[in-house]
Amino acid sequence: MKKAIIALILFPVFMAGVWFVALPDSLIINTLEDSLSSRDIYFRVDGFKKKPIFNFTADKVIIERSVIIKSDALQDLKAGDNVLLAECNNVKAKVDIKSLLMFSPKIDFECEMNKGRVEGSFPLLQAAALRVVGSGIIIDGMPVFELFGIRGNGYLSWNLQMKDMKGEARVSISNANLSNDSSMWHMPLNIFKDLKGVLSIDRGAVEINSFVLEGDGVYTRLNGNIAKGAVNLTAQLTVDESFESRYSLQLMLGQYKVSPGYYVIPLNVNPFSDRVYNP
Repeated sequence: MKKAIIALILFPVFMAGVWFVALPDSLIINTLEDSLSSRDIYFRVDGFKKKPIFNFTADKVIIERSVIIKSDALQDLKAGDNVLLAECNNVKAKVDIKSLLMFSPKIDFECEMNKGRVEGSFPLLQAAALRVVGSGIIIDGMPVFELFGIRGNGYLSWNLQMKDMKGEARVSISNANLSNDSSMWHMPLNIFKDLKGVLSIDRGAVEINSFVLEGDGVYTRLNGNIAKGAVNLTAQLTVDESFESRYSLQLMLGQYKVSPGYYVIPLNVNPFSDRVYNP
């Protein structure tokens, strides 16, 4: 009994020694960045600080994507550079002890992103389950949206669940007041107030089977895919008599008109290549 009590007392001391002494900061940072990064997406941890046993903080985590081919959308960058997608601030995280003892370590975390909150868990081994939930994130100033020519206000939320590099994300943007670059998107976004849908993910490729955009008297359903940074979607847009701007919309989208009040619009955008177009 005495030996068991001594072991219980010494175990946390031993673990603290391993955490603070045997595991250098650089090793932990490299492990975190490697476990999160993929072929084209890179995570960079800044301001890493260890806290009591297996807890840590970081000033920020920067998410970037490599530029494969110089494009008009990335005029100030060249192939090989990285472009900023998003940034997480005031990161708090801890190693899940139970998962560590089961030899399937995962990290639980929470952070701030553009005045919203992100929390979840991610594995250090890619085959394990990943969960990331975001809520109340303001669209304005988000680099990833600006990269695709989208600006304005709205609140982004999502629930991402993945395992073995496959999963789905439920995404929504509420109270939207968006604008978009007409050279990249022919369909105006300022007519929509709420956007929501489900994305299927398989090893970096995103399939969109059900994503809807709704406004006053206007409704659009998107389907298609996003792969290697390229958006290849079809928008089926329907307007009714209550839609106030239906005549100006008809002038703008006349070439895509299928029948009165119904348009089918191809949306093809890739800011990471030299082919940024909308046929």
